[in-house]
Amino acid sequence: MNAAEHILNTPDAPSKARGMAKVDSTTNSAAAHKAADAVGIIREWGKVYTLTATECCCCGIPLRDAMSVTRGIGPVCSKKHYEIDFDITNEMVEDALGMLHASGLEKPVKLAAKALKTKPRDLCNVLVWWASAHLDQVDVVLACAEIMSALGFDSLGDRLRERNTNVIITKTDDDSGDFIIRCRAKIGVRRYMRRVKEATSVAREGRFKYGWRFPASRKELVWAILGEDFGHQWATVPALQGKSSQVVKIPATSYYNIRQAFTKAYPPAKPAAPAQPLIVRMGDPGWLEIHTPHRNFGFVAEFKASVNYKHRTWNRDKVCWTVEARFEAKTRELVAKHFNGRK
Repeated sequence: MNAAEHILNTPDAPSKARGMAKVDSTTNSAAAHKAADAVGIIREWGKVYTLTATECCCCGIPLRDAMSVTRGIGPVCSKKHYEIDFDITNEMVEDALGMLHASGLEKPVKLAAKALKTKPRDLCNVLVWWASAHLDQVDVVLACAEIMSALGFDSLGDRLRERNTNVIITKTDDDSGDFIIRCRAKIGVRRYMRRVKEATSVAREGRFKYGWRFPASRKELVWAILGEDFGHQWATVPALQGKSSQVVKIPATSYYNIRQAFTKAYPPAKPAAPAQPLIVRMGDPGWLEIHTPHRNFGFVAEFKASVNYKHRTWNRDKVCWTVEARFEAKTRELVAKHFNGRK
């Protein structure tokens, strides 16, 4: 029986005596006591709150064997995402501990991880079990995934992020620089993505039925579209450096934000200015359109003084004035005065 097991298996002994218990010469250090206390806190926490890893943290399939329940991950997912084929450096451990300290995870997890800093695989085992025991708390799982990635387990971190987010954006495998977005079925997203001229639908993959491919030049537009249905929710996106993916929160947007994004992406073509002033009768017989070759401030000033704002308006799309037909005579007089057929 090692020092940790000895301390954890003597609940009747006073806490001070347990803290000062003699240990073997090979483990006679303060680190051994800290590790034992931290692991003990984790176990006691699990007993109090009946935390049990009943489902695999990667795929959610119920765990059946005792080893998988203890670890919080099934054998298939462990072999696929949790194998070590790299060296865990001290810098990686320090980064992971810093992220853990800044996270909102419970204190027992932080104590256990700090005590296991010399055993990074055991440290990650604690995070895997904790994530499995809190699968219904997305923030907890995502926090664990970030720390796992910091320890070098990118595949495991990516898997947890993708499983616990409603939107996944990935880069294409080719050199085009395009992106692929997959998300849950939302009518608004589907309606707006059809209006993105460069976007094309992609085949179903994984748990999401809908997906689109779009160029990098339309990232801002797509992000605005997602904000209406998935505002304040998490999304998995490609990381700029280091990890293969990261999780960000989608800012909420409205219909007006999306309309502005579309206008910015596809600005309306401005009509060519006429060579001579034109007064055109609109489809509505009660209104006229005034097209001028250039902006004349004298004409604008007199036009506004002669026609009340209730009876005129400026059409931004057509770049012209619209005025009620009963002011046609006055309008023609002002056009002739200020333009007189000049360009």
